[in-house]
Amino acid sequence: MSAVVICASGPSLTPADCSLAVESGLPVIAVNSTWRAVPDCTHIYAGDLRWWDINIPSLPERADRWTCNVRAQKRYGINLFPTNTSETFNSGQRAIRFAHWLGAESIILLGFDCSISNGSHWHGDHISLDNPTPANVARWRCEFDLLAQQMRGRVRIINSSRYSELQCFRRVSLDAALREVTC
Repeated sequence: MSAVVICASGPSLTPADCSLAVESGLPVIAVNSTWRAVPDCTHIYAGDLRWWDINIPSLPERADRWTCNVRAQKRYGINLFPTNTSETFNSGQRAIRFAHWLGAESIILLGFDCSISNGSHWHGDHISLDNPTPANVARWRCEFDLLAQQMRGRVRIINSSRYSELQCFRRVSLDAALREVTC
């Protein structure tokens, strides 16, 4: 796979962007509950066991299910992405590592707001799960900064989120990013 689109759950994610991602023909990885915005995604990725406990019954069968959580893998037979989880991480950051592990040379990001200025998620607050806090968001930015340093020269990561406070990835509109990676 030369390119992939990852759709996370930031409030800037739009149905139009999700449609463009699917229509591009590129594999689409939906992070956590974003599979609901992209029901035709090729992969669902989540690292939180509690998320799997709540969502496993309603997930579409056609998407491959992936996690870095060994307990979720054992409990539900989900595909295990073998990665070091001894340090802090978030599912969006791990989805980028997962896409690279699958062989992606270019990764387009959508819904990677890394901010709660405009709300918690495109779908609103979780009811039974934790929601982002200012401390979480600050930690995530550090995790993404480290990831960008580690991936530099190994994979092209393009942030096409309509809004994002991440500064570590090149920002390009979705249309331009899709042209860049599919030509």
